[in-house]
Amino acid sequence: MAYRLPSSEELMVALYKALTRHGTIDSQRQLRDAVLAELQKWDGQYTVSPQRVRQAAIRAGFVDMEIRSREGQEPATSCPVCGGKLRGVRNRSLWGEKVTIGYMCSTCGYKSGVNRQVPTRYIFRLDESMPRAAIL
Repeated sequence: MAYRLPSSEELMVALYKALTRHGTIDSQRQLRDAVLAELQKWDGQYTVSPQRVRQAAIRAGFVDMEIRSREGQEPATSCPVCGGKLRGVRNRSLWGEKVTIGYMCSTCGYKSGVNRQVPTRYIFRLDESMPRAAIL
């Protein structure tokens, strides 16, 4: 079966239309299905992965994303949401030493404690603070 991948611009337009139509979307898979339905209105051979849709939502600027997570065992190395680099959040202890109290991704805003936080659910909604003319 043949398939085609949409361009980034087509993906952003489909993402915006899916969020305006559905409002809040409670999982990464549901977001992918809604975006895919919008894309297949243009071309029935379009396909897209849930990870690509999530990463497009991070870069879009008009998507408000909430991440629910659980604590993992190993220390954090890279961002599990966007794959970006995590930087340490440091504080001074009572003895004046610098202590790492967590990690933060500068790309998507993901925050973690000292141990890795494993995402369990993503919630996507249209960012209402963005002016409509600036979105598309």
